[in-house]
Amino acid sequence: MPTALVTPLPTIHTAYDPLIVALQDASDPASGREGQSQVEVQLEIEDTLGSDEWRLIGEYLNPYDYTSDEAKVTLHKALQGALSPALPDLEAAAIQPIPGLVKNYRLKARDVVDGDPLGEFNTTSAAKAWLAGNSYMNIGQDLLTGKAYLFLTTRPLIRRFHPLELIHLQVLPVASGTPSLRIKATFKDGSDQTDVIALDPVTALVPFALNVSIPAYPKPLAYLEIDLTGLTGSAEMLTYRLTDNRNPYFRQLFFRNSLGGLDHIPLTGKSEEIQDTSGETLAAQEFPPTDAQVGNSRAYNQSATDSFILRSGWMSKYEINSLRDMRLRNEVYLLDGSELRRLILANGTQQIKKDGEFLFALELSAQYAWSEYAYSRS
Repeated sequence: MPTALVTPLPTIHTAYDPLIVALQDASDPASGREGQSQVEVQLEIEDTLGSDEWRLIGEYLNPYDYTSDEAKVTLHKALQGALSPALPDLEAAAIQPIPGLVKNYRLKARDVVDGDPLGEFNTTSAAKAWLAGNSYMNIGQDLLTGKAYLFLTTRPLIRRFHPLELIHLQVLPVASGTPSLRIKATFKDGSDQTDVIALDPVTALVPFALNVSIPAYPKPLAYLEIDLTGLTGSAEMLTYRLTDNRNPYFRQLFFRNSLGGLDHIPLTGKSEEIQDTSGETLAAQEFPPTDAQVGNSRAYNQSATDSFILRSGWMSKYEINSLRDMRLRNEVYLLDGSELRRLILANGTQQIKKDGEFLFALELSAQYAWSEYAYSRS
């Protein structure tokens, strides 16, 4: 008889959370067999959604528990390694898919007794793996039920906004349909203006990215409210409050978060750029001496790393608390024109808040994710 899952795979699983499945052959329990019983499992992933082309990413041979007649297999680590979201085009006007963030997976399973397989593999129905997770105390929390969509951000839904900031949204729709983007602008005089932009159709549980083009407004802006309409379920709303910090030191960081989305923050503090060089010195023959133009030492294996000290400027404690996620994932990009430049943050201790203090800011040490062996004219 086929080896099957005791409980079906979840429709979509957050791959940073544990996923341990149990299998058994209910008609031929392991405890009733002669010999040692194990389960052999193959884990396959569909790299392109809907292609029906499967790639093997894990193989397991696990023993049965003869008390429960079940064998268990841990899957989430292999799923994490198979998920890798692509970066968006920050100049695209239309909806963009985010390949690699959500993928279908399935299992093939059969029993093995004393090293000999029993029959052919039984293939399960496909389910979805999502490169996301919950904090330790919230493992297993349902993030999607009842929602029309989920903004893939772990920052507060009410956040500051710099007038030079590019707004980029990443969304996981829970329902299929044809949504519209709604932008409501509230001006400093209390009046408002709403713009609705029709979008292309979306499919449930297939994530997409969208660059938001802010209309030219005739009045000074106080804040923006952005949401999606046209999908069944409750809708989230993002509120962007215009910052009064208009200094000339603006930079923008993008970072991968624990929902798998690409978040971004404006930096308004004074930043620093640093060059770190490394190399080795070879001492040549000292006698007879050469002149001072030549010397007797040579530098070689020279390289340089360009690094930064980045400062956020003042922000709320809720925003700075959420930026713990940026340091945890450590997939960070500095926006340079319309291009993203990969950074690596220095690990270490970062103060989040201090009792009795009410002004909050974040200082980050980072370096480009490559070394330089030559420089171009700039």
